Amino acid sequence: MTFPVSFLQESAGNTNIYSKGFRNLIENHLNYLKTSSYTRPLVLDSHIEYKYKGDFNGLLQANGITQDYRWITMRMNGLSSPLDYNGALGVILIPGKTDINSLLSKFLNTTGIQ
Repeated sequence: MTFPVSFLQESAGNTNIYSKGFRNLIENHLNYLKTSSYTRPLVLDSHIEYKYKGDFNGLLQANGITQDYRWITMRMNGLSSPLDYNGALGVILIPGKTDINSLLSKFLNTTGIQ
């Protein structure tokens, strides 16, 4: 599989999103995120699902989901590892930036992290 070089040069985004504390907060809000009006469904073609079986991060990257949202998206879709993706979800839920920014802001205010 070949990719343009720019495909490898993506930003990690806000590094606070990767902290254990924020990930715990996300875990506690998964049901909220799944049902939020800001969450959008992404319908997947079966041939695309097959192509990315076992590579959920690759699937997300190919669909324009930024690196900082991939773990959250993985958890919202019931996966614990990108390798767990069996290529048969049909639809994946994509978190809304409004929700994630709101949770991140609350997390940063609570912890005092700047």
